[in-house]
Amino acid sequence: MRKYVYIFFFLAALCAFLLPFQFLLNFAHDDSFFYIKTAGNFAKGLGSTFDGINLTDGYHPLYFISLVLLFFIPEFLFRTSPEFLYRLVVLYHLILIFGIQYFVFRSLKNIFKKETNNIYVLILPVLFSSFIFIRDFGLESHLACLLVSVFISVKSKELNTGENNIYLKSIILILLFLTRTDYLYTFIPFVLIADYYTSPGKKKYILFSLSFLFVTAVLYYLGNYLFFGHIDTVSGRILNNFPDIIFLSNINTLLTDPAKFYNQFAKIVIVFAAFIFFAVYYFRFKGKESTISKFYLIILSLGAGSILFTLLHLLFNNYSMREWYMTMPVMLAIIMLFLAIRKNKFVLNISLILSLILLIYVFYGSRIKNYKYVSSYEYAKTLNYLVNINESIYQVDYCGVAGFFSERNVIDGDGLINSFEYLDCLKSGRIDSYLAKYNVKYYSTYSTNNLLKDSVYTDNNFSDKINGKEFIFPKSSLVTEQPFNWNHIAFDLTGKWYLFKLK
Repeated sequence: MRKYVYIFFFLAALCAFLLPFQFLLNFAHDDSFFYIKTAGNFAKGLGSTFDGINLTDGYHPLYFISLVLLFFIPEFLFRTSPEFLYRLVVLYHLILIFGIQYFVFRSLKNIFKKETNNIYVLILPVLFSSFIFIRDFGLESHLACLLVSVFISVKSKELNTGENNIYLKSIILILLFLTRTDYLYTFIPFVLIADYYTSPGKKKYILFSLSFLFVTAVLYYLGNYLFFGHIDTVSGRILNNFPDIIFLSNINTLLTDPAKFYNQFAKIVIVFAAFIFFAVYYFRFKGKESTISKFYLIILSLGAGSILFTLLHLLFNNYSMREWYMTMPVMLAIIMLFLAIRKNKFVLNISLILSLILLIYVFYGSRIKNYKYVSSYEYAKTLNYLVNINESIYQVDYCGVAGFFSERNVIDGDGLINSFEYLDCLKSGRIDSYLAKYNVKYYSTYSTNNLLKDSVYTDNNFSDKINGKEFIFPKSSLVTEQPFNWNHIAFDLTGKWYLFKLK
């Protein structure tokens, strides 16, 4: 086994540092670079800041800390480039992906013994690759999947031995909360209940698990309050619309936006269908084999957490369903479907063939054919050339790639990786005073329409929707414009990037 691990690490390093950079860039989201740049700034000793101006807590803590640790030694030893740091992130995620598969298969081996040696088990890595392994680099979702797979593995071993690894499971649940804080009231309660009913020493278990989790949550929210003045994060404050329900609006967005329809909406359907199918299977199967039945209960509890997590975001998230939110629910849906059909070799073989076709289609269409970040990367390099290192740029939307690869102080206009001070200005319509206070020199945007109308450039695509202000510039303010392209497996967008000088 050790030999294969060494081979994997060698191949992972080759992929991360030798594959074409623009190809690797396709595995990230624009929001990935919120994490990466902020962690890079922290590792340099600049504090928790994306733009070099505002301190921010607009991220989930554990993945952020892991990136800081990953970047600390390179940042200490030599001057790193953004390209090098991103390749390092790619290597990190390849290791996470290896760990996810290792612990999932270890769980299956613990429960089903030699049955997992059959070739049809290939269906899991193929489906995982189609839905979760070829995206989300630079975001917390793969780390969350790893922690869940470790928990499943620990639980599967317990069911075989009769042990109860109270401390280890408690630590995993704490880390899971720190990976995505909204798991505290979605996944984790269901897991605690299911684990309680399938573990010996119930009183001791519930005492330790709840105590450790409670203390960690209190310390986390107290830390937020002490450092940032609020118990929640600035991104959480913007995204959360509770108690007002916006379910119908979010569903409409998922159905009418082609990118979301073929991605998030399709995944939501898969998650709900898989949970219902597996729940019916479980209650028919329940009690026939005690060890397997208990293992299935753990998986079912994680599936229930997926359903609650998805519903809460559909009900209250102002940004609807982000793509990476669905990564862990889809991973669990795949596991549930596999467990329900594992004894039917015909269905498994057909599923494997269909999964391979899906993987080829998705990989070619979304990773090989479409280099959707080429224009934003080239624009970032233009910003690096045109803007002095001590000058600031205000960009309302799509500023992850531009902010990271330009190595300039790009202020995130939607506020997700910004400060509470900025959020107050955003809500009260005082953007002009904010820009004046921090002496912001430039305004950056993109558009699929021509902004030049009536001898002035008017950005009414994003600015007025987010901060209620139209930015209007005379021709003399235009510093540069260059092509904007965004390619998707379902459609393409073309337009222009614009950089204006603010007065």
